[in-house]
Amino acid sequence: AAADRLILNQKSGDFVADGRVATTRMPDQKPSSSSALLSDAELMQGRAQHMTSAEKNQKLHYEGNAVVWQGVNRVEADRIDIVRDGVESAAPLVDATFDREVIQAIRGDFRFVLLHAGNLGFYGAWDTLLTAARELENDGVGLVFVGDGAQRSRLQELAAGNTNVRFLPFFPSSKVSSVLAAADAHVITIKRGLEGVVVPSKMYGILAAGRPIVAVAPGETDAAILGARENFGCAADPDRPEEVVAVVRALLADPSCVAAMGAAARSAAPRYARSAEIRKFAAILETTAQP
Repeated sequence: AAADRLILNQKSGDFVADGRVATTRMPDQKPSSSSALLSDAELMQGRAQHMTSAEKNQKLHYEGNAVVWQGVNRVEADRIDIVRDGVESAAPLVDATFDREVIQAIRGDFRFVLLHAGNLGFYGAWDTLLTAARELENDGVGLVFVGDGAQRSRLQELAAGNTNVRFLPFFPSSKVSSVLAAADAHVITIKRGLEGVVVPSKMYGILAAGRPIVAVAPGETDAAILGARENFGCAADPDRPEEVVAVVRALLADPSCVAAMGAAARSAAPRYARSAEIRKFAAILETTAQP
């Protein structure tokens, strides 16, 4: 950052800049946030008369003829506030009273369960997942879909004959903790071209359940970025089934790694609670409302 005056808190990394502020933010190797418009995975530049950065760059404020741009994306306003989004991270989903019938329905006799729980819509790299599942059939790996959606019938037809692919309906909301606990790892998938457009909120419930995430998605997506940063997940190219196979086999071969990723997920969950993000937005609105 460059400015007429710059005040830096060396302990926290927060800073305040005043007068002809110009900022250039380089892409992080393990970015802390991303969004549909601006992402830490790409270089971001900004100009304003005043700028503050807080909470390890998760909360940015530009004021006075402010302009923030990243590639072709550009935002101009007198004030610009950037706060990462958040969803409700339900309080602990790890519970001693799991429904064993639900867990058994999902797990069956599989040695390792990769679970996708949610809508089977247009956004997923479903063909890649099914191709990978065929390769993993003799490894004792089950790919289980819990949910419904426009693509379900097509996927069931494609998976016909695959003994390690299972389709189950949605369970009642009271059984969510048992569904999430049934998996060895959860899959989040976004096909190429929809990164930044589709941001699955299911990630946060999975974190609260303390389960690893396999992101079959472009590297620019939240699931891939945050999984690498927080050590709760790993990613595979949504167009390369062989990468999915390699990731799952690596997890299958290293139970201690799976356990460590699950612990990291549970530890990370509170940092992405919706309540914390709402407080940030409330603070912005209160400041904006002041005369």
